[in-house]
Amino acid sequence: MTRSRRRFLTGVAGVAAAAVSAGCGGGQRVTPAPVQETPTDADGETAPRTASATPTDTATPTDAPTETAATPTRTPMPAPVPPNGSLSLVSEGVQSVRRGNDYTYVDCYVALENTGVADVTFVTIELRFDVYFTTIGGERRHVGAGYATESFDEEDGFTPGETRTITCRVSFPPDGRANNSYDRSQYSTEFAYRRVLYR
Repeated sequence: MTRSRRRFLTGVAGVAAAAVSAGCGGGQRVTPAPVQETPTDADGETAPRTASATPTDTATPTDAPTETAATPTRTPMPAPVPPNGSLSLVSEGVQSVRRGNDYTYVDCYVALENTGVADVTFVTIELRFDVYFTTIGGERRHVGAGYATESFDEEDGFTPGETRTITCRVSFPPDGRANNSYDRSQYSTEFAYRRVLYR
């Protein structure tokens, strides 16, 4: 290459460099953006991207069921009569009159309601039944007596609001005290408390 040609090329290169510097904002230095490298594995292959974990719903813990404390059972109390107003008479009477084995048998009953006034539950009720015979002329005679005990232990007891019937069989010899009559309409009964047990 001749000396004159080298001078020409040198001049052109200088002019081009100046033009580039002028077009880049008055000579300010431009910092290139960083190149993000693609991760590779040990063999030089591009490593697969790992998907980000998706948050899962957390189960809300449920409260454990609470146990209800059992109501303590009150100790039964004995008494000669029930608490005032706790029992109400629903009905009473004679169910049947018959003769057998040289005796007259009178089946009588009484129905009682636990009113709930005293808020008690009866466990046992013991009654005395008196049977009367009324003659055609109107004379009323006492002809026999019997006792009946009704226990409610095998159940929940005689609770407020319930009505229970207690029965009794009274027997007496046919000695004329009832004129040997088996007419149920001529017999009547009365009852009295002997003992009660309640809680």
